[in-house]
Amino acid sequence: MNEHWTTPYLRIPYVEGGRVRDGGVDCWGLLRVVYEERYGIHLPEHPGISADSVQEKHKLIVDSMHGEWLETEDPENGHAVAMSQSNAFHHVGLVAFLNHKLHILHAWNEPTGIIIENLRQIRQRGLVRLHYFVHKQWPTS
Repeated sequence: MNEHWTTPYLRIPYVEGGRVRDGGVDCWGLLRVVYEERYGIHLPEHPGISADSVQEKHKLIVDSMHGEWLETEDPENGHAVAMSQSNAFHHVGLVAFLNHKLHILHAWNEPTGIIIENLRQIRQRGLVRLHYFVHKQWPTS
């Protein structure tokens, strides 16, 4: 049986501000690593955004997602998801279908590193507003 595409990413440690696989990643860093490795899409680094600054993160996510990204109502494996606990987006992840059910691969400050969670688990974290995006350079079949 083949390994799920998310499995190699589950071994990456969580590091605030991290942007590379070997050094660890935060949520934007995980998106960058996956897009580079799997799709050949280079995303901007966006260094220096503090984990405490929800407004800075919201502006960064909104600016990024509405520039090179198109919102979609029909997410697929690997599409990006912007998440928030209120009106301000402050977290991103990737869509990952497991057993035909939508899950989110994301970097949350967990000792285990990168995690994958179903929508119930995501909502239990208070992430109640989710918007899905596809990058303009997304490979087409």
